[in-house]
Order: sequence, then C-alpha cells, then structure tokens
Amino acid sequence: MQIRVVAPTAEQPQWRLYLNQYFIACSSEEEALRLAQEAALNDQRRGLLPLRCGRPLSSSADCESGS
Repeated sequence: MQIRVVAPTAEQPQWRLYLNQYFIACSSEEEALRLAQEAALNDQRRGLLPLRCGRPLSSSADCESGS
C-alpha cells in the first residue's frame, strides 16, 4: 500500500493522509502521522499473518469470518 502525508497549500491547511488513491483529512500533522503509522503496521500484519483455515473455501469471507 502506498502511504503519503501531504499538507496542501490553502488558506487553512488541512493535512491529508493518502492510502493508495484514497485520502483521510486530518486536523494536524501529528494526527496524519499517527494514522500513517497505524496503516503501515496494519499493512505489515496482513502480509505476515498466515492463513489459518483447514478446509476448502467457497469464498475468502468464509475463512475471515472464522466459519
């Protein structure tokens, strides 16, 4: 996932945290950086966690829901 923190130039700067093509409007740089760190950690966790499901799936939602 591409993660960027940007402060657009405007009369009232509003920080933006871009997650791929989407963005979250933040009220401060600290908030944007905190959310960016959380997004990066979550992205790492998704890549490191093994898929634990012992039966064939009819859809990926079956395993995610713990069915």
